Amino acid sequence: HQRDEGGQAADDGRLEIRQRQRRPLGRPDQLHLAAQGAHHGTHRREELVDGCVRRRFGTTGARRRSFRRSGDAEALGEIYAPPEYLGRNPARDTGAHVARFAREWEQTGFSLWAVEDPESGRFVGRIGLLRHHDWPESESPVEVGWVLHRDWWGRGLATEAGRAGLECWHEHLNDRQLISITTPANRRSRAVMGRLG
Repeated sequence: HQRDEGGQAADDGRLEIRQRQRRPLGRPDQLHLAAQGAHHGTHRREELVDGCVRRRFGTTGARRRSFRRSGDAEALGEIYAPPEYLGRNPARDTGAHVARFAREWEQTGFSLWAVEDPESGRFVGRIGLLRHHDWPESESPVEVGWVLHRDWWGRGLATEAGRAGLECWHEHLNDRQLISITTPANRRSRAVMGRLG
């Protein structure tokens, strides 16, 4: 799994994983909202996460939305096509990716959003939180991630999206750990991880 805002994939396929541990105690409103999300189930969690991101996302000019099964898979495949993505996110799997994102929203109450250029409506990437059920190093960790078209690199979108995801994790998810994943050679994503802490 590679979460890129740019850079080159490592030749040996290594991944760099940044982990962030939850603060021991959150603010009272954070604890209340986390309990509220657990009490009302996935639909309530979806509302809370969506509202959290809405308050923190939008300064870069991009617009987030739900994935559409028709069209988004092809557009995501175009983003995955350059060499820095191939091998991590094969373009042939994008239909399964989009279906998985929709399924995760239904089952867990959070997942990834599509991002589009508000002027043209063009799909430019994906951002958000995603639970990995097949992760070998820990049980079902949550990742904050971003994959963007190269035209949107360097505009602050990955940092903005990552920060929004980080805050939503703090406020609405009970997981004690949040991860972010890239390759060692991907300097752009590593810089974003550094800014997020």
